[in-house]
Amino acid sequence: MKNINCIILFKKLSFIALFASVLSLPQASLMIAAARSSSCVAQLFSGATKTKTRTAVSVVTVCCVALGAYRLLCVYQKSTKEKLPIIYRQATSGDVQGIVDLINTQAYKDSDKIVIVPEAFRVGYVENGIRERRFFVAVDGKRIIGYKKLFCMIDRQESEVILGNELRLRGTKPKIAGSISIDDQVSLSSARAEIPELFSVPVTSVYTGADYVHPDYRGKCINSDLTKYALDAVLPTVIEHIQGNKSRFIALVYGLTHSNAGEGDNLLGGRTGGIVKAFGPFAQRVAVASNCISPSLVHLSRHDAFKPSFDPKADACRPLSDDKSIPGYGCLIACPLVLKMS
Repeated sequence: MKNINCIILFKKLSFIALFASVLSLPQASLMIAAARSSSCVAQLFSGATKTKTRTAVSVVTVCCVALGAYRLLCVYQKSTKEKLPIIYRQATSGDVQGIVDLINTQAYKDSDKIVIVPEAFRVGYVENGIRERRFFVAVDGKRIIGYKKLFCMIDRQESEVILGNELRLRGTKPKIAGSISIDDQVSLSSARAEIPELFSVPVTSVYTGADYVHPDYRGKCINSDLTKYALDAVLPTVIEHIQGNKSRFIALVYGLTHSNAGEGDNLLGGRTGGIVKAFGPFAQRVAVASNCISPSLVHLSRHDAFKPSFDPKADACRPLSDDKSIPGYGCLIACPLVLKMS
């Protein structure tokens, strides 16, 4: 009879050990549970030798600990696989289809916020951007989960088109303007006097836009990290252009729609706050590398403009007229480059 009870109890102990391991209890908890259960075993084996009793208790304890440890190892391995770091890098020709797929399945839904060219031109648009080293991607495993277009505007004619026709920064009064401290992002003074000067002296400008992150990956600073990576990647080109152009300012230009620009006259509203956080330290590195005084301020201005909008089924890659486009702003962030005294 006692042997039958032993068998029943051992089955119960095995179930307890398995249940505990499934719950991923710490090993210490498993050992406590095993110790308590072992006292029951000891009572049943009261007529048996001490050696047999100790052996039974040890077996139960080892089983509990082993099952718990195995379960914890499985959980650790699974969590390690799930938390592989996001990789940021320059896009290559092998990324064309991944970027286009992300545009066709997700990004097109945000065409009221970001530029989406017609379907027939998306492959060529991405291929050209990658060929000119203007595209950067965020990758999770083998999956492209974000992309960004960012480059130093070297071609003068292209710069005129972007600054004048697209962002409408030239020849227009800023809607709002001001200066922000780089360290704590506090508004300090008006920058309106700096803006006209900026367009009358040599400037090195970086364009950023056409960026998107898959909805499943938002809220994880992926776009911010991708921006920082892209800025670091173009740093040598920017410094070279500043030296050859004898630039007096380093600027970042981009477009926003009303929906992602924030409310009212808040200079750091919407996406601009995050962009300033990335650009401020970048401008300081550029200044130091160019033998200039590290700036403590960035000047911001926002001008009325329209986001380039396209008919997705169009057979020509031409933006729609203003009355059919999304209203927004052309935005400028700039830092003066003042040479250090010899």
